[in-house]
Amino acid sequence: MKDMKSKTEVGSDTEFLAFRMHYLIVHIAIMLADGLQGTHLYVLYEGYGYSVASLYCLGFVSAALASPFTGPLVDKIGRRRAAILYYLL
Repeated sequence: MKDMKSKTEVGSDTEFLAFRMHYLIVHIAIMLADGLQGTHLYVLYEGYGYSVASLYCLGFVSAALASPFTGPLVDKIGRRRAAILYYLL
């Protein structure tokens, strides 16, 4: 006998597909807005005399140095508390 889905499972698949489509539309819009903002930030940073490459390198290096400490801390205190702590800082 074939493994057939019940009506509720099919409905939930349809609901999930609709949710996924809405999520993707919003996600793509945010990524496009971030990309458009980036070009203006280059001009702004260069106007103040900053090197954009050095700012990006500083961000990546600081993330690389902080992540070995941040990951275990989040594992210890939990994601919810870590998110609240991030919000408060």
